Amino acid sequence: MDRDRRGRMKKLTLSRFLENYKEAIRGHVIDQFRPLYTPADRKEYADRLSTLKRKPFAAQIDAIAGLTMALRRQRAAFLVGEMGVGKTAVSIAVAYLLGMKNVLVLCPPHLVQKWEKEIKMTLPCCEVIQVRSITGLCKSYQNPASKPRFFILSRERAKLSYRWKPAVLSLKRILLVEEEGRTKRAALSILACPACFAEVKDRDGIPFSLDQLGRRKEKCLSCGGPLWEADRTGVRRYAIADFIKQKMKGCFELFIADELHELKAKGSAQGLAAAALAGSAKKVLALTGTLFGGYSTTLFHLLYRFTPEVKKAFRHNDEGRWASRYGILERITKFEEGHSEDGAVSRRRRYHTRVVERPGISPEVIFHLIDKGVFLRLSDLSVRLPLYQEEVLLSEMEPAQKEAYKRLALDLIQALKEQLASGNKSLLGIYLQALLSYPDQPFRGETVIDKETGEIVARAPALPEEMIYPKEHRLIDLVRKELSQCRKVLLYVTHTERRDITGRLERLLTTEGFSVSVLKSHTVSPEQREGWIAEKLRGGLQVLISQPRNVSTGLDLIDFPTILFYEPEYSVYTLRQAGRRSWRIGQHHPVKVYFMAYQETLQEKGLRLIAAKVRSALAVEGELVDAGLSSFQEDQDFFLQLARSIVGEEEVPEGGFEEGIAHPLDWDQPFDPDALPEEMQAPIPVAAAMPEQDGTGHQNGTGINGNSMKVTPLPSEVPVAPPVPCLVPARQAPLFTGVENPEQLALF
Repeated sequence: MDRDRRGRMKKLTLSRFLENYKEAIRGHVIDQFRPLYTPADRKEYADRLSTLKRKPFAAQIDAIAGLTMALRRQRAAFLVGEMGVGKTAVSIAVAYLLGMKNVLVLCPPHLVQKWEKEIKMTLPCCEVIQVRSITGLCKSYQNPASKPRFFILSRERAKLSYRWKPAVLSLKRILLVEEEGRTKRAALSILACPACFAEVKDRDGIPFSLDQLGRRKEKCLSCGGPLWEADRTGVRRYAIADFIKQKMKGCFELFIADELHELKAKGSAQGLAAAALAGSAKKVLALTGTLFGGYSTTLFHLLYRFTPEVKKAFRHNDEGRWASRYGILERITKFEEGHSEDGAVSRRRRYHTRVVERPGISPEVIFHLIDKGVFLRLSDLSVRLPLYQEEVLLSEMEPAQKEAYKRLALDLIQALKEQLASGNKSLLGIYLQALLSYPDQPFRGETVIDKETGEIVARAPALPEEMIYPKEHRLIDLVRKELSQCRKVLLYVTHTERRDITGRLERLLTTEGFSVSVLKSHTVSPEQREGWIAEKLRGGLQVLISQPRNVSTGLDLIDFPTILFYEPEYSVYTLRQAGRRSWRIGQHHPVKVYFMAYQETLQEKGLRLIAAKVRSALAVEGELVDAGLSSFQEDQDFFLQLARSIVGEEEVPEGGFEEGIAHPLDWDQPFDPDALPEEMQAPIPVAAAMPEQDGTGHQNGTGINGNSMKVTPLPSEVPVAPPVPCLVPARQAPLFTGVENPEQLALF
């Protein structure tokens, strides 16, 4: 403990305390979170893996060993690896070390052939079965197994079932009606249950219509019988995932779920199919390149489906409770001045409060990952990879283009304010699409029509189509520069359907003498895309135009060292997957990734939002970066600086943290280290950066409909911090993360 000349204990600011004692804090974390595996144990596993046809890299051996040890202790484990680290080979080796005889693999349809190829190239003796039907699955499984068997099932085949239709009777009931003193008989048509003949009603006692019964499978409230049946006119099949859940529970010792991030949606058929398969297998190994999508709720359903601990603590619809515990929430209270009232002895005001989730996550979520997650990066493989660079390119619009965009934005915002004031949100989607797409296609014009009234809400004129606009000029110059250096270009475009601009871009680039091809999802099936691209390259292809989702998984595009996002892509999963298609083992050229947008438009704001989401996603994986797209944010994340200071990457500034804290602390107030409890608790509750506070503790501002607005910090018990070093004593042992130096585990 530091003392002054009189022997009295010095008081330190919190920032200075962290700077002075970061080594002790780091040592404390390492001591509390002792890994199950360290590189010192590598030789034992390397000897056992030497019988494989392909010898793994040292970092891959570490990942294989960590996952093997985790699955021996518990039911589920996660491998989060950058694109190109060999997640498929690692998972195959894990199954081999565990001695699994029957392994079920769930993957996207276009990766089925790749999985079969990888298994046969890795294991010396195995059997690979592509599951196409229930009959084929049962026949293959019943055959005696003398060697490990891998059953590969595409997500589409796993989820697809038969068509169904409502199964009810249309009955007529005779009613006696009194009319003008006489009793008459009247016939009333009703829908009845085919089992008990009771009228079918919902829980509120309201009779079902045939349309309602056709949208959802219902049951009779009287007898519990189904009110639906198979449609014999459709395809006769049963969902393979449901069959395995009901008839083959426990038959597969290991279930491998590839591209886990594509199973995150709450109600998606493929997500539910994966959950059914995971519940049927003895062990689960999930693979993904992008585990976290920027918001805490993007993790919830993945962890709920694959980890028993989350399923015990939360219900399937507890996203709100999850976000309040692990997310960054902002509570916005809006006072409507026109709705104040005078009571008998007081005045009343009407407030409307809503809570929205912001990008970021509490470090407490690491307790759900640290004992079951292995994080592997390309840089861990000790392979000499070329330089990877990201750059944001902003262009200024032409005067006429800029004026038309501003007028369109003002008209849409005014209409949006009026509709939101009346509780109508129908313009929100149109507003976003119009303002995002018009700068890139002003030659088409834009007319926004209210679907309810048919009135024109806003309009932007169509500018000359023969004109080449600033962003297009910059694109042409950039492509010419890259091709002059013998660097092929992969050009990503978001709008490829109703607002398709791929044809115009192809025409502009072809006119300049470049060889251009467009990859569309409906013209080339996923299974044929790798061969299609290879054929085009043999024909001299220089520029490939595609929607990012078309190539985001399963393709190695090392022939295109320059990647260009012409329009913003707002899915963290798709952006990160598509942006790394060419930076992988075998690439010999520096990889450059450009993000293009127009200045002072919704495109620029969208890039800033996705930058915040990417930064949060990388922090969950242990990457504290401040370059490329991740740095394209309006606000500096001081808590990220704090985390980086503890792992020795950056000095801590003396002040400036206050605006990130929900209940402001005085960071320059003398801080007594002895006042810390024995078990140091984290995280500090924080909220996103807000406007300056007034004297009431609320932030002032103006709502979207012009009314006064205040932003209230969340209660202190809600942990809503961005990723910061977690100082809670360990209750689980972390796995090895793939780094050579175990001290790098100290971040968490």
